[in-house]
Amino acid sequence: MKTAIATLAAGPKIKPIADLSLPLMIKYADRTGSDFVSLSPVYSNRFLGIPNYEKLQILDLLEYYDRVAFIDADTLISPRAPSLFEIVNHDHLGVFIASRYSDGHNPSIKAILGELGEIQWRRESRNPEIYQSFNSGVIVLNREIGRVFAREVHLAEKWARFDLRGYFMSDQPFLNYLSQKHSVPMQDIGFRYNHTLAPGVSSLRFCSYIIHYAGISHREANWFRRPSKAAKMSHDYWILRSHVLSRLAKDHPPLVAFLDCLL
Repeated sequence: MKTAIATLAAGPKIKPIADLSLPLMIKYADRTGSDFVSLSPVYSNRFLGIPNYEKLQILDLLEYYDRVAFIDADTLISPRAPSLFEIVNHDHLGVFIASRYSDGHNPSIKAILGELGEIQWRRESRNPEIYQSFNSGVIVLNREIGRVFAREVHLAEKWARFDLRGYFMSDQPFLNYLSQKHSVPMQDIGFRYNHTLAPGVSSLRFCSYIIHYAGISHREANWFRRPSKAAKMSHDYWILRSHVLSRLAKDHPPLVAFLDCLL
């Protein structure tokens, strides 16, 4: 079975982040027996220059690979991370279902339903007002699911026109929309494979395998200044590179919380 780890790290603004994330990602691809693919922008005209839609290139990759794991460039992968291809069942879409912790995706889902048309959308059992939704920063899919999505890519052009009026999370609600429309079987990989702020436990991030610095990302509690995303990632990168420091951070979240306030 031919697999690939794909990401998108194009443009000067992403370079300081990619310099940290890509070496770990390349090593992860090697450990999982996968090719590493760094996507280049090809959709600038089709999707009105919104870079997030470049992620849809993974659907083309799936004509060559049996399975692809797309991982956002603003992530750090732990050297101890297991293979996503072994964790996720072959016939499932592997994603972190963030709605189990937060209703933050609800506005974008309501917007895309209004723009692309109402469909039956699963809700969270803990609260039927919350639409089930995943974070698309880490997504594992196979060729069959890719072909289902590929048949509907034209709808992304309509969504991009709406998305351009204001930020509505671009590719994320679109991929969620297709997954719900076609009742794609999903497997929740949990936040340990895509540790965003949705679970609200930033100090536990070193217990996870993939730390995702989406949005305001981690370490917002700094007492002296608000570090850039690249600065936050650089701090964590050096911890992950050290077996001793990463073990210490994993075993002592209160220490991580304290250091986050200082560094």
